[in-house]
Amino acid sequence: KVNHLVNFIPYMNKYLRQLEIDYVILVSEQDDDNDFNKGMLINAAVKYICEINKSIDKIYLCIHDIGTLPIKATNYYRPDSNTV
Repeated sequence: KVNHLVNFIPYMNKYLRQLEIDYVILVSEQDDDNDFNKGMLINAAVKYICEINKSIDKIYLCIHDIGTLPIKATNYYRPDSNTV
């Protein structure tokens, strides 16, 4: 896990800066001996983001596994009309 994160953060920083996107990387990690629960991790991260950004009317999220990296620039990381 730590190896993936050590590679993921610098790679994504460079990638997103090249796309000129204003971003924050938040890492949500399960810290117990229960079965892995990706849905719980995503829900916890979204709840945290909403709680600390109550005054912001739009927040764009990209849920991403740290074990995969984008290879080419795509629109996946850019906010567009597909808002939630």
